[in-house]
Amino acid sequence: MVCGVATLLSLGLAIWGNSHAVIIVLSFFCVSLLVLLVVLLKAINSYLKSSRDSDYIRIYTDVKYETTDGYHIDYSNYRIVQSKCILLQKIEHGFKWSGTQRPKISSDLQDVLGVNMGKDNEYDTVTLGFQSPLLYNETAVVHFRAEIDDSDEKSEPMISYKVSTYSELIHFRVVLKHKGNDYNKKAKVFIRPINSSTMCREKEIATIIFDKNTKSYEYIKERPDIGYFYILRWER
Repeated sequence: MVCGVATLLSLGLAIWGNSHAVIIVLSFFCVSLLVLLVVLLKAINSYLKSSRDSDYIRIYTDVKYETTDGYHIDYSNYRIVQSKCILLQKIEHGFKWSGTQRPKISSDLQDVLGVNMGKDNEYDTVTLGFQSPLLYNETAVVHFRAEIDDSDEKSEPMISYKVSTYSELIHFRVVLKHKGNDYNKKAKVFIRPINSSTMCREKEIATIIFDKNTKSYEYIKERPDIGYFYILRWER
């Protein structure tokens, strides 16, 4: 294609030899190169996508649930992601709040482009846009925050993470600052297959003691198994 355009360029210069002809042929040459580049990038991007289920991989995930009074909750999620496409401009972050009040969504690092509230058995999703798009194999920290009012205590006391792709580490923290020094109930960690929505498929894998000094539960899992939800539950 480029050789053909170059031939046209030479022919145009030989025949017309004037500035208008040169501008026309050069413009056509530049447009042809641009089209070729776009087609090439699309082909490369399609190939990269065909080898993966996602445009990015999650290297590290930190999930924090914090409350000072038991009713107002600050939920945050930090992730280190690595782009697996030519240009990663945005990502979809899935979450599910079991309470009745709609959470206030924000991000310290990305632009919140939209929020889609799913049905009862579906995840809610928020679209987070990068201020500077990521190139292939570049990494970035992604931040999601939800400020939640649970005054009616309708939510489930739990946090979870869906391991749909390989991840190096997940880190759960539940900070209950309102608990007194006599609070000593244990939390439990379960796993459940992603393709199962019933609690009967949950399997207990760990018991977490409440740390009275930090008033928190903490759970760390290196290289979690792909295809499972990891769920931390505690008593209200």
